[in-house]
Amino acid sequence: MRALRGAQTLSTTKLTAEQAADTQLDLLTGWHLVDGKERIIAVEGRADGAMRVVQAIIAWALEESRPEDNWQRRNVLYNSGLVYANRLWADLGVDLHIVKLHASLAK
Repeated sequence: MRALRGAQTLSTTKLTAEQAADTQLDLLTGWHLVDGKERIIAVEGRADGAMRVVQAIIAWALEESRPEDNWQRRNVLYNSGLVYANRLWADLGVDLHIVKLHASLAK
């Protein structure tokens, strides 16, 4: 139950202007676009902090061998050299903002 309360708190937490401007605050912000078939996830975070976890997840997702029958190949675009001085999506909060589309991205 404690994990559920933590997740609920995380999904409603908004950064203050001071927190959003704090370049030392180590957390991920971003968005998750879903159309029922495809997903696009964009995240930002400290290159020397939380983004290292993202790098590990990318490496895992792109491994060739997967025992699950329903495993599908992932396409990942990642550029460790692309950095910004300020957060782009701080206003979305500290949970990935989910955007659900009614129409397919393929259309």
